[in-house]
Amino acid sequence: MMLNRTITALLLASFFLAILVFFNHVIVASVLTLITILAFNEWLTITKINSASKKILLFMFVLLMTLLAYFSNYILIKYINIIYLAFWLFVSLDIIFGSHFTKLILQKSPIVVAFFVILASWYLLLSFDSSGSTLASETQGLLFLNDSIGGNLNYYFILLFLLVSLADISGYIIGKKFGTTPLCPTISPNKTAEGFLSSLILPIIIFYFLLSFFFNFPILMLDFLFIFICCIYCTIGDLFISLLKRINDVKDAGSVLPGHGGILDRIDSYLPVIPIFQFWLFL
Repeated sequence: MMLNRTITALLLASFFLAILVFFNHVIVASVLTLITILAFNEWLTITKINSASKKILLFMFVLLMTLLAYFSNYILIKYINIIYLAFWLFVSLDIIFGSHFTKLILQKSPIVVAFFVILASWYLLLSFDSSGSTLASETQGLLFLNDSIGGNLNYYFILLFLLVSLADISGYIIGKKFGTTPLCPTISPNKTAEGFLSSLILPIIIFYFLLSFFFNFPILMLDFLFIFICCIYCTIGDLFISLLKRINDVKDAGSVLPGHGGILDRIDSYLPVIPIFQFWLFL
């Protein structure tokens, strides 16, 4: 299990880094869009939607993607980001206090939640701007519709990828080797407090040395705060999808990634981090 997970993680990391480094934003956006559709399909499979309904829902999902891409603008991005941040704040507080409302929502309206969570994550991810500050104009398009995007944007995706990967890997390895205290046994019995703490501390240390000594990039205290918050929400995203699977008595979202399960299992940590990252660097 550990060997399969390690090999898959290395292959995935190599694949994404190669795309982000060597390909333009249109290819990057296309790959991210395909991954998003596959993740939505896995969510539908988890909730045991029949084949006919699944096809209709997938068509509706792609249609909404198209409409969002066509009508994208700065104001829409800003308000979706605020609403999505509020959603994850609610989920995190609810998980701390027992997950009752989140569980109820996932039981009663799993498809509505799927549309909102997966679609909002995709939309905000593809609305990242290359300037590192405010989006350039009210007509700013999504990643594959914006010809004005510069070459630096892919480095922001690499930053996001490294941050989430470091949090996930730190939590998994330390939790597996040294974890003894259950973090949230009713949702994910294998997660430990020791793994969670390492997923907060190690990424901050690694990012500090990486940016300060290798890239000579100044890090502000506010940056440390956002990195810390992103690492916390990596675990929140993981627990959220774990709760969805537990409600539907499913172990893995899929089987396409040996040692990791499905696409949704692999991107769960990104779901709440994307709006935080968007707010931190671009809004």
